[in-house]
Amino acid sequence: MRNSIKQLIRTPVKLLIFFLLLALCTLLLVFSSCMMAETSQRIATIEKEFTTLGSVEQPPVALKINVKYNECLGNITKTQDIYSPVIPINVLNYEGADYLTPPENRPTYFAYLPEMNHANLGTGRGLHVFVFSPLESRTTFDPVEAEVVKILNTNLGYSAADGAQLSEGEIVTVCRCGGADEDGKFSPMEAGKQYVGAFFMSACSVHGCAEYMLRDAPSSTQYDKNGNELESNIFPENRRRVEEVDENFWEPGGSGEAWSAWANLQNEQEHLFCVKLINGLQMLPLFQEHRAQMVDGREITPEEFESGARICMVSRTLAGKNLLKVGDKIPLSLLYSLYGCNQNNYQWMDFEFSPFNAQGKTYQPFWEADYEIVGIYDAYNPAESYNQGELPEEMFLVPEKSVGVSDENNIVYFAPMYRYDSTFQIPNGTIAEFDQALRSAVPETGDLQISYQDNGYSEIAESLNSVRTSAIFLLIVGIFATVTVIVLLLYFFVAKQKKRTAIERSLGMTKHQCRTSLIGALALLTVIASAVGSISASFLLTKANPLDRPQKTNVTESSVTGAGEEEPLLVQNGMTVFSMDFSSWSPNQVPTDYTETVSAPFYLFVFPAFFIVFLVLILSLFLVNRNLKIEPIYLLSGKME
Repeated sequence: MRNSIKQLIRTPVKLLIFFLLLALCTLLLVFSSCMMAETSQRIATIEKEFTTLGSVEQPPVALKINVKYNECLGNITKTQDIYSPVIPINVLNYEGADYLTPPENRPTYFAYLPEMNHANLGTGRGLHVFVFSPLESRTTFDPVEAEVVKILNTNLGYSAADGAQLSEGEIVTVCRCGGADEDGKFSPMEAGKQYVGAFFMSACSVHGCAEYMLRDAPSSTQYDKNGNELESNIFPENRRRVEEVDENFWEPGGSGEAWSAWANLQNEQEHLFCVKLINGLQMLPLFQEHRAQMVDGREITPEEFESGARICMVSRTLAGKNLLKVGDKIPLSLLYSLYGCNQNNYQWMDFEFSPFNAQGKTYQPFWEADYEIVGIYDAYNPAESYNQGELPEEMFLVPEKSVGVSDENNIVYFAPMYRYDSTFQIPNGTIAEFDQALRSAVPETGDLQISYQDNGYSEIAESLNSVRTSAIFLLIVGIFATVTVIVLLLYFFVAKQKKRTAIERSLGMTKHQCRTSLIGALALLTVIASAVGSISASFLLTKANPLDRPQKTNVTESSVTGAGEEEPLLVQNGMTVFSMDFSSWSPNQVPTDYTETVSAPFYLFVFPAFFIVFLVLILSLFLVNRNLKIEPIYLLSGKME
């Protein structure tokens, strides 16, 4: 071995050049293969962490302006969106559609929970419904003083100014403004008779007093699954009316039953809570866009969505008001179903519907079951998510498959698709191709607004794929360079040493000693150069991948209240670890930077060096053994090398 090293260092320049070349080739192989492996890990990670959601909305085709005269308030202008015929969600299920989760048009269900209360007062219509007796007769809309005979419902009312509750025997001022029939006439009210109506109290600028103004009377709303309103002739068409209370009014089957149910609705609306049935949290833009966090408990898992587990998540506002906590069981009784709720519905929780179906019967719950709370969530920016009408602020999230019946007989409201409720999921990175195929296969999409959100997956994936392509190119270059360097190395240090081998054999060295003389130092050179190249590549990888280095994070602390408790919440400004940024537990909104601790397998740092050493040894042995088969006399007959 000593002789072998001496012979090698006799050509120091050549030795240094090949040492550097071997080290660089090893570095290139290790660096490119590790970079490719780490990039593949990142791509696999974002495939799991990112989702691409499509949102569908049917926009109005025109705006209708209605001007209606009100005797007390004057002309009242009301705008109304005009839609083309409702496009059902199932038209998007064309043959060959590549959906991860098919399109769904999620209704808003209402569950009646009398033991629970809303965080905001005045939720719902809250009309006063009572029987009264005029103190004098009236044939016009003019206000009249009346005695309250019987109270069917009284509360804080529809108006914030309506702070008093009624009591029987109280004298109030009743006004029927806006209650005329189609001919502009008012049915007469006679002194001493009894009438029933639904009112809210407001200060009247015309009459200069506080009046109980007439509002909606019992009516019917029911729709089928296709959005067609079912006709009903049970109630009069005039929805703002008073009705005389005669001797048969309170008899079974009489009008009294309808007014009692109408009065109950006013009270029930203070205890009706929104329930959303979903197939996965990623189907809600609030969660898919990472604009919500868990403040207690956990998320519903994909396995629980698939199995239809009777569990739920509740909003922080709802939990805080009613002192709910993880583990509590809530008896959800689904009573009404509303489709296509728009921004105003959610923002003001103002839903115009009736407790009566087309047959004039009150709706009964179509599903009742106990649900266990597993998590409490909250939006990062409640004003943006709730006050702008994206979702109800107080809501239960429930696996859709946990409800085993249809709501088709309890649909009380139906409007065209709304972008936050009508969504579908497609594979990441397929937005352009999918949208083109969808619009080609479904002509109705011309009347729909379809938007896509992938949280920046396309840009990140494009960047990572570019890095992986570069790594593959470097690997190919590295393999080619390595083969070239090894060939040159063996040519100069083995193949051209034929006469050296002949001289050593003539001096009495054995074949084994000749092999050691030629290969020993060469093998040592290769091992050291490969080790240096591998270590250098490891060092460069840590420098070239800032994503893997710990980042300095600014951390502030705020508090999140859930279920009556105050818990510290870390709010991080700057870069956080990848797995936290893209989790609903993250205190950031949609992240623009991410870090992820990835590491290439250890064998990628060792295998290229081992492969180079192995290849040099095998080829060296092959060339030396070939030289050893030639008799020394023939090798010495040529020009000395």
